[in-house]
Amino acid sequence: MMLLLEEQIKPLILEEFRKVAEIYNISEEILNEIYFTVSFCVILIGLVYLLDGVGLFMLKNWARYLAILLSLFQMLYSTLLIYSDPFAIIYTGISVFVIWYLLRKDISELFGGKKPSIEERILGQR
Repeated sequence: MMLLLEEQIKPLILEEFRKVAEIYNISEEILNEIYFTVSFCVILIGLVYLLDGVGLFMLKNWARYLAILLSLFQMLYSTLLIYSDPFAIIYTGISVFVIWYLLRKDISELFGGKKPSIEERILGQR
């Protein structure tokens, strides 16, 4: 959305950063580069989360590990924000719950276990 609605969003964001830019003597070109870099990084992070969601839906073990890693980073980031953002406690709690859930033995077996063959699915487990 940052790239699609650049004409509407960019002036709002740049207005917020102009004060900081004046203090640190940052030029308009550098602010533009920062804007595009942040937009690109947000797109990449979104694609990683989308890929992880698809992998979790398909019960891929690599997606479980990726989700644990992403939740760990989110937990650490939220912990750093607890003093400035009251919702950071909720984000930290959600991250802890996701990590706990994905590390449970039954969930680990579900992701890493042997997949039943088509005969076992039709005829039932033996």
